[in-house]
Amino acid sequence: MKDASSPVRIYNNPFYDVQTDKFDLSQTLPVPLFCLRMPDVTDINSLDLWSFKVRSVNEQRGGVSIFNNVIDAGKNEKTVIKVNLASEGKLNVMVMTLDGNIITYLNRGKANAGEHYFTWNGRNRNGNIVARGMYFIRVIGSGIDETRKVMVVK
Repeated sequence: MKDASSPVRIYNNPFYDVQTDKFDLSQTLPVPLFCLRMPDVTDINSLDLWSFKVRSVNEQRGGVSIFNNVIDAGKNEKTVIKVNLASEGKLNVMVMTLDGNIITYLNRGKANAGEHYFTWNGRNRNGNIVARGMYFIRVIGSGIDETRKVMVVK
């Protein structure tokens, strides 16, 4: 995890090893990622160089973490579900209503061990925006049976 005080760094000019025909990032120095912003689009003098820092992510219990659990589907907002699967096996990730009806599956079937990311955009399996309200993301897999809440607003 990155320290909150360290800037995001990128490999701007990666070292290319002609003998192996591959890039070698171990011989490349990362440089800070800088951005430009112009708060007043009518004034070129307001152009500002800045960088940003990344906070560490707080993971939730049970190997399932949810990020952005309040979404506006009309504005194409999405929730992200991170699943850390300890071993290879079956993995079902589904979106359900309060009464247990399945709206859509984000994953249904086999998955390898490791981290997996899924997104839900507030739509059902037919592509229609769901009604506003509370929904559940249920994750069932190898050693995992967790439920997280998502609120859809309009």
